[in-house]
Amino acid sequence: MFDAQLPEFRKVAERLATHLDAVIAGHQHNVPLGLAESINSKIAVLRFQARGYRDPEYFKLKIFQRCSLPDNPWARIVL
Repeated sequence: MFDAQLPEFRKVAERLATHLDAVIAGHQHNVPLGLAESINSKIAVLRFQARGYRDPEYFKLKIFQRCSLPDNPWARIVL
């Protein structure tokens, strides 16, 4: 009964379930959401400019370089 009336809640729950570890880690370590959003937008721009990378580790390196995050502990949690 409840699922049939509110399918949007089911979609949200399924999306959160796939990222549950990251959500919990973010709350445990008190990650600032502004930092996470800033990193996400820089990643989106980098991905668009690069037209895709074939090596995921190289893409991760470029993210750390672009965001100036080589020693930032928050970046280790977010990425």
